[in-house]
Amino acid sequence: MNIFAMPFAVFYKEAIKTRFIMLFLFLFNLCYMIWTFVSIRRLFILDHSEVVWYRVMNLGQIPYSNLMYVPLITALLFCVFQFLQEMRDARIRISLHLPSSSSSLVLFHAFFGLVFLCLLFAFDMLIIHGIISHYFPSEVSTSAFITMLPWYVAGLVSYLGGAFVLLEPIMKRKVLAVVITFLFCLELLFYHTTAYYSHSIFVYLAFLPCLLFALPLAGYDYRNRGV
Repeated sequence: MNIFAMPFAVFYKEAIKTRFIMLFLFLFNLCYMIWTFVSIRRLFILDHSEVVWYRVMNLGQIPYSNLMYVPLITALLFCVFQFLQEMRDARIRISLHLPSSSSSLVLFHAFFGLVFLCLLFAFDMLIIHGIISHYFPSEVSTSAFITMLPWYVAGLVSYLGGAFVLLEPIMKRKVLAVVITFLFCLELLFYHTTAYYSHSIFVYLAFLPCLLFALPLAGYDYRNRGV
């Protein structure tokens, strides 16, 4: 059997199933980008450029702070739509009993979501970089990337944590996953100062593979529940 057959089949099925929510989330994020552009432009209309620059560059004000929870909301919406669809009438349990690796099947489902979210978040970052670069020096756009990166990492953490919670049938593990995901997202969204995580963001990025490879355990438990 072609080793690419199963991932291609999973990706094709997920693309068909989630095409409308993907379009909705793209438009949702695009609207926030437009709102951010209007908000920053309004700052320069109300005050002189020197005043706005001083507030942002010296006082550390974040003119794009309205985007903080957008990745979290986006990831949770996509996670709920993707995996609740699979769990309706135990459809994913049927898939997990196919003559193929159940671990790989769960990972391919999650990997599809990660690919979509990473592409969408990269689009967001590119737009914000363009907006910030238009109004501020390059140092501010670099700082903006470092400042926003934890917000998008929190979105990916919430997606993987949410997928684990939805798949896992054992209540103790569900609760533990909720607590861990909540604490990590709270930590990443708690500090609002500019570029706060510049030296520690890689620690949180390293947590993502741990969450990803915990999903097969939830898939195994879900497959064998009631057996």
